[in-house]
Amino acid sequence: MKEVIRDVLDLKVPMLIYETVDEGDKAAGRVGAVLDECNTNLMYRGANADARDLIVTVAMEVTKLELKTKTVKKADKEVQVPDETEQEFVERALASGKLTKDVLQTEVERRARNGWSYQDDGATVTVPPIAVDIKGRERKPTRPPKLAQEFKTAAESLLGQYDDVKINTTLKKYLPAEKAVFKRGTTPADKEKNVEGLGWLIRDYQKAKLAQGVL
Repeated sequence: MKEVIRDVLDLKVPMLIYETVDEGDKAAGRVGAVLDECNTNLMYRGANADARDLIVTVAMEVTKLELKTKTVKKADKEVQVPDETEQEFVERALASGKLTKDVLQTEVERRARNGWSYQDDGATVTVPPIAVDIKGRERKPTRPPKLAQEFKTAAESLLGQYDDVKINTTLKKYLPAEKAVFKRGTTPADKEKNVEGLGWLIRDYQKAKLAQGVL
């Protein structure tokens, strides 16, 4: 074994680690022990979290349910945080009657093996198959981003007060002209799409304002 120094609680702590893979396997009494422990650790650090995210995503898409949230105060701001675990949400989704475990299992296996994609603000985001990564990559959210309720509420208000020309004229104050081209659908089935589409534009509009120092 060899000695290394690790930072623990702001102190330097010497500790012994295995110097080779063979040494670790011999200590465990079986060949492949070090590789097994490595993969288990990598799954814990990343792949398991990706798997949980995928399961929740599929359940959300099929049932149209959302994670329960609650409002808490952080740094003088009110923010939404989860009010149920991923396990509780999946159990609720299955109990809703809109999703069976067989359907969930099949779709999760398909995406976990082959990867999947979703649309984010007009761009296609591709998610790779679930895998461990020795490089310790930064995890990217695999669940499609959820539009905050504040933007949905703002969109509903604008849709009820103004026509598309007025809305686009306002959006163009801070968004590029080619992006600020909102056109609502006119059928009852388009209602939710109108709110979602305009909501994302309002979000981008607010981000552009803040980027220019306008509060």
